[in-house]
Amino acid sequence: MSPKHPCMHTASALLVFFAAPAFASTQFDYTWQVGIEHSDDINLSPIDPVSQNVLLPQFAFGLVQEGTDVQARASGLVQYRDYLGGAFENELRGNLSGLLNWHALPGRLDMTAEDFLSVQPVNVYASNAPSNQQQTNVFSVGPTLSFMLGPTVHGQAELRYINSTAQKTKDFNSDRATGALRAIKDLNATDKISGNIEMQSIRFTDDGAGPNYRLYNVYGRYQSQLSQLDIDAAMGWSQLDFSGNLPGQSGLFARGLVNWHATASSTFGLGASRQYSDATGDLMVDPRQVGAPVTSILTGNVVVNSQVYLERRFDASYAYAGPLLTARIAPFYRNLDYQNDPGQNLNGQGGTANIDYRLRPLWTLSFLLGGESRHYSAIDRRDRDLSYGLAFNDQLTQHWSWSVNLTRNQRRSNIALVGYSENVVFFNLAWRR
Repeated sequence: MSPKHPCMHTASALLVFFAAPAFASTQFDYTWQVGIEHSDDINLSPIDPVSQNVLLPQFAFGLVQEGTDVQARASGLVQYRDYLGGAFENELRGNLSGLLNWHALPGRLDMTAEDFLSVQPVNVYASNAPSNQQQTNVFSVGPTLSFMLGPTVHGQAELRYINSTAQKTKDFNSDRATGALRAIKDLNATDKISGNIEMQSIRFTDDGAGPNYRLYNVYGRYQSQLSQLDIDAAMGWSQLDFSGNLPGQSGLFARGLVNWHATASSTFGLGASRQYSDATGDLMVDPRQVGAPVTSILTGNVVVNSQVYLERRFDASYAYAGPLLTARIAPFYRNLDYQNDPGQNLNGQGGTANIDYRLRPLWTLSFLLGGESRHYSAIDRRDRDLSYGLAFNDQLTQHWSWSVNLTRNQRRSNIALVGYSENVVFFNLAWRR
């Protein structure tokens, strides 16, 4: 196996997670599953669809550890896909989000490791058929030093080494060093402000990739965590410098997130950002989301390459959690302005909706909807992806359950022979610890 294979760092990270000392607060849950899937268009072709059955044994896990010296959160799924009709080669897929923090010197020095393994398209303009999928991995490790600057002001110095690899798109592979200095003032028990200086130095390992670049962010940040309202807002300036003779870029840096817990069962959220980023940054999950259960491996929509872009994004969400009904609706808008390859510029808008209704104490009916409309302005292309379906789950015993999913996936485009329609039936038997 090549040293740059995406799964290599993942395996190392898993060893770190599971080798961590056991504490009374450690919770490790896992599920063994075996499923059979039928697709009437497994190759997602508009003119030559192939009907296929796929056998899917898989193992899912979740880890939460809140120890005095070590904190760890991880969730992942390993899946083997056996194409029973031979339409594609059998393959092993993985998905992982993991975070490990060690208080090497409590209150002074922390060591942090993160790992994010996902499945992404090779060519974002083509359908997400199995032949157009690849594993990507982003691994980060480094120290955080804390120190006092005054009675209510403390500082942080951070260093990280980040390695990103892709199974097929080699110009994505990179090594980067990041550093940050922060001065944080506690205003009261719920509010704090900070001044932040961040720097990234990115070097791509493939000769045909690039250009290499450095990114600087200087900004102020305000955070408030009240009983019903959470606010996290940052604003400042960014400077982007490329290697070679390419001109640099600069502009406003802004991020904001507001969550309003209107009632015990209803939460509203709003988010916005304007920042320079790239595929590696897009694949790193917010640490606050690490630990969420993983039930399936979905192909993402990240353009896996070495290009940096200016991202403008707006998100909204509403979540309801009742005794019988849970629901979440999350629309979004995104604009990606590629700095050195305007042909990839993208405007997209879409969203997701999930509704779970408990028919009986052990029966759950779910409705899922997701989609995005994308406009590639430079090539006058418009794609509209839509996925929706129903799922039924029966909890037979404390450990055993079965489920059946009916899903329709489709793409419509103004480009000929790009769209497709797929109907999927998936039956799954699971044993959960």
